[in-house]
Amino acid sequence: MVCADDDLSANDLAAIRLTCKELHATATEEFAQRYFKDPFVMMTRKSLEALVDICKHPVFGPHVSKIQMLNTRIHTCWLQNPANEMAIAANNRQVSEIKRTKCQMQWLMDMLEEQNDLEQSGRPLELLKEAFTCLKGSGRSLVIGAQRITMPYAPIGLRKAFSGCDEQPHEIFLEPDTISTLQLLLDAVFSTGCMMQRMEIGVGDASWPSSRQWRQVESIRQERRPSTMHAEELHLDLHWHRTGGYANNLAPDLLPLIIENTTRNLKRFSLRSDCDSNGFEGILENVSLSDWYEGLEEISLTRLCLREQQLHGFLSA
Repeated sequence: MVCADDDLSANDLAAIRLTCKELHATATEEFAQRYFKDPFVMMTRKSLEALVDICKHPVFGPHVSKIQMLNTRIHTCWLQNPANEMAIAANNRQVSEIKRTKCQMQWLMDMLEEQNDLEQSGRPLELLKEAFTCLKGSGRSLVIGAQRITMPYAPIGLRKAFSGCDEQPHEIFLEPDTISTLQLLLDAVFSTGCMMQRMEIGVGDASWPSSRQWRQVESIRQERRPSTMHAEELHLDLHWHRTGGYANNLAPDLLPLIIENTTRNLKRFSLRSDCDSNGFEGILENVSLSDWYEGLEEISLTRLCLREQQLHGFLSA
């Protein structure tokens, strides 16, 4: 009863686990139920290794029902800011500012190097497969998610990685990589034979026409998900508007790619936007659910601005 108190924080439960032998097992179980049911990871070695450790844990692992992965990457444009600041500081002979911006640039370059090296090594898929293999024995159907950053809910390792950086995480991870993140998760699920109940995809507000997900479009379209991979639900969450009034005008083109990379035996399709997306009335023009999904039973559309004719055409396609 003590450990189940809703007022207990993560730090409280952690303290009980470490200091009270009588309550250690109970506190560990409660800790797992609250904080390890849906681990959220990012494209770093430490974050993915932490996921494997969670899934392997005899108490934490059995409580994992959802695995989410950050679907944005660090964009190289952020190297320009500290470089410009360093040039100004050098002209003004501001030694302390030169040192600060130098540290900032080095941190960004180290993060970019780790990100690129990790992706090219193939290690992310190996670690995800190891994690899913640990969960396969539970017999439960899992939820997988390719998500954007929605602070304060952050991926494992994000805050520690940004401890030496002045920028905010959601301002650094600007390059969309939704498709390859989804593909990576699906490859891990399929190769390990895990059961999957639901896919959740959050399409963020960044709109970079030259981003990696658009460079990879043709190669991605050549690969199709095996029809034997079972998943009952797909939920898409679109985030349209960003700071400064810019709009995510690439999301409509992304939807067909997402659909083509999911399983054909889907039963429920859900699409939600974060606002009344007036001005994006053509969002469903390139989407034909009936052409791709073979046994769709339920469609849910939330906060979309559609004319009656458009909705009728979409449903009858």
